[in-house]
Amino acid sequence: MTQTEQQLNQLLKSGNSSDLDTAQSIVDSFDIASLDNAKILRLGAMVYRELNDLDKAAEFSSKAISIEPNNNSLVVGHSSDLMKLGQLDAAEAILDGIAQAQQNDPHVLFHRSKILYQKKDFKLATKLLVSIVKQRPEFAAAHMELAHALLMHGKWRAGWLEYEWRYRLPKTQNIFPKFKMPHWDGSENLPHILLIADQGYGDCFQFSRYIPLVAQRCEQVTLIRSEPLARLFDSIPSISSSYVKWEDTPITSAYCTLSGLPRLFSTRTDTIPKCEGILKASIKDVARWKKRFQESGNEPKLRIGIAWSGRIEFKDNYLRAVPFEKLEALLGISMVEFFSLQVGAPASHAKNKNITDLSMELTDFAETAAAMEALDLVITSDTSVAHLAGMLNRPTWVLLNYSPDWRWGSEGSTSPWYPTMRLFRQDQARNWQTVIDECKTMLQNIASADDPLATLSSVTQQDNDNPSNPYV
Repeated sequence: MTQTEQQLNQLLKSGNSSDLDTAQSIVDSFDIASLDNAKILRLGAMVYRELNDLDKAAEFSSKAISIEPNNNSLVVGHSSDLMKLGQLDAAEAILDGIAQAQQNDPHVLFHRSKILYQKKDFKLATKLLVSIVKQRPEFAAAHMELAHALLMHGKWRAGWLEYEWRYRLPKTQNIFPKFKMPHWDGSENLPHILLIADQGYGDCFQFSRYIPLVAQRCEQVTLIRSEPLARLFDSIPSISSSYVKWEDTPITSAYCTLSGLPRLFSTRTDTIPKCEGILKASIKDVARWKKRFQESGNEPKLRIGIAWSGRIEFKDNYLRAVPFEKLEALLGISMVEFFSLQVGAPASHAKNKNITDLSMELTDFAETAAAMEALDLVITSDTSVAHLAGMLNRPTWVLLNYSPDWRWGSEGSTSPWYPTMRLFRQDQARNWQTVIDECKTMLQNIASADDPLATLSSVTQQDNDNPSNPYV
């Protein structure tokens, strides 16, 4: 191993942002055309992936496979880069160059299934994943991809079972303490249960609808949740007590994650529990936000909250996040006032734009919920903001990538999870322009109507009077 390889390996393993900066300065100095070391080129691609510079990553991985075309790991790496860039046909074609004898390698099949999922060929993706888990029963990542594919096209009974593999992945299998009590099996008359608000915030909001159902079967419900959820979740009447730290939680009769409840309640697309009335913003907080918006000095026909990105650390955020410069096409619509509901680093994108940045005031999700209640409409990408707005029954428009997360289904403009939501979908991978154009046209028509709020309400009602089944 060369000194440069050793240095890049160490810098990538550290996970330190300053070390990543150092790694970037090293690979930026490379002349790709003259590099003939596939290992260094692979490391260069890895650095640019960490930096989310997908074009440069693909440039490095392409050169690497030109040097070692029979290296399956390099081929899959370049195919993955092309997939992330939305070049799905090219990503799949690269895999066809792998030797026939190795085409059925589980890791090659696994990557091919991810491409097929992105191309919305869920049935073929499912077929491949089933063959993988038969060949490698302990391949946890393949089980999770299979869960997503099954749930996406309505095979929910089998999908929920595969979804149980989410805590057998290398990064998740040790995130919970070793409980002394058993996992809840859904039985009734349980004296005391510990519910865990697990996974992302959006998942917590989506599955919070099951908490009152749990309370019907369990005498006492204790919840462990993170601090940003505390005020909002603690107001749910079904919850007896709640905690932030594992060491503070009492020993209960059993435990269960919120994300495990759809399986225990045998949820089908036609038996999803209603979301209305589960999460509620404080009346005082809502009044304060209404006053805050009225004091802006404007008298718009519509006040709209916008969010465009999830956590930048999330590996698939590149798929879901809408570039802010695309959203700027909406900000010039007359008689509409926009407020940024975005938090985290992407909130800075809204500085000095025709939008009011609320990020410093949104100190927890209870504040965000109250702000939403004071707004007329929420427009958001696939983030926790979408699920919170949906659970609050606020008019919500969600901007979705071509092959979105399973919970949105693969087609249609409505969601069985949220009755006040309208979905806007990409018509091809990575193309946000048609999504923004459709959204802008509809918003302009609503804003120019004699009674915009009534028109907005009627649009939502029309969608849900004629719901589409998004699961195929």
